[in-house]
Amino acid sequence: MSLQVDPIIIYTMGKVGSISLYEALTALKLDHPIYHTHNLTEDDIAKLQEAIDNEIDVVRLSKKIEEIKQLRQLVYARDGQRCKVITLVRDPIAWAISALFQSIERKFPDLNLEDDPSINLEKAQQIFEHRQEDLYTLASTWFDTKIKNVFGIDVFSTDDFPKAKGYNIYQGEHADLLLIRLESLNSCYYNALKEFLNIDLLDLPYKNTASDKTYQSLYHTFVKSVNLSPGFIERMCAMQYVQYFYSQEEIEWFKLKWGDPRVRKEIERIRAETKQHYKFKFEDWKVQAEHWKTEAQAAKARVEHWKTEAQAAKARAEHWKTEAKLGTISRIKRQIRRRIANVLGLNTYVSTEQNFRD
Repeated sequence: MSLQVDPIIIYTMGKVGSISLYEALTALKLDHPIYHTHNLTEDDIAKLQEAIDNEIDVVRLSKKIEEIKQLRQLVYARDGQRCKVITLVRDPIAWAISALFQSIERKFPDLNLEDDPSINLEKAQQIFEHRQEDLYTLASTWFDTKIKNVFGIDVFSTDDFPKAKGYNIYQGEHADLLLIRLESLNSCYYNALKEFLNIDLLDLPYKNTASDKTYQSLYHTFVKSVNLSPGFIERMCAMQYVQYFYSQEEIEWFKLKWGDPRVRKEIERIRAETKQHYKFKFEDWKVQAEHWKTEAQAAKARVEHWKTEAQAAKARAEHWKTEAKLGTISRIKRQIRRRIANVLGLNTYVSTEQNFRD
């Protein structure tokens, strides 16, 4: 697979906002081909093949393997282009919960998501506890096994990550990497993409969020209510990528938020109040916008009226100009006739006019 321009590859561990970024970049219709994947390694292919061998989701996974192989050919082609790779990181525990729910329907079909969330909450917590080790392993090794081994870029090689800026750019031998913190995405995506791709992305709508999923009710109940062990929280927050990409203050906040359901419920309460506040604001702005729209239409009507009046005035002016011109000619004629009458000694205007005609 040979390309004349640098391909853009959005490559993440999943559930970090990558779909939003992919769709926003795709909508720009750039000259660069754009790809989105969570899998690029031989190990990824082997795991998918194992599932196929066990007759699990054969058609979908077979197609996925072919896509990975084609993308690997592009990555390792070394035919002059540089891969422009974008990845994101996120609060590790929020990521783990989102990653669990992303596949919960497929991997745990016995879980009836139409049931009351309180019924499924205990089941979901048991599933999460069962998956914690796998989630930890994926997150803790991802940058070494998925980025360094594929693109030769070690994101931990620099002294520090610019946490206030929220993103950093790394150069490898055959690829460039843009890394963004999801928590900073709203405030930094424009500058980050401008610097990395020299593009102007003015809007980044969120896609593929939990609120769009069938499991949204259970997910939100789980996030507010789940009791996580202190050991799991400490272990997730001690991972190299968390310590490197987040400040100690931010990490302590992760621990506080996930260590106490009361804190999360308070966060949800504040979020709901804020959402309601802005909903009212939006409705108010909507009413004002309709008022301004009506005013604009009225102003447009007045302008059209004035335009018509101006055209009528112009027509009258042309008429008066013509009348004035004709009147001037008539006066000149009368003056000439009078002078002729005086010269001829004629006594009346009638006889003058008659003689003038004769």
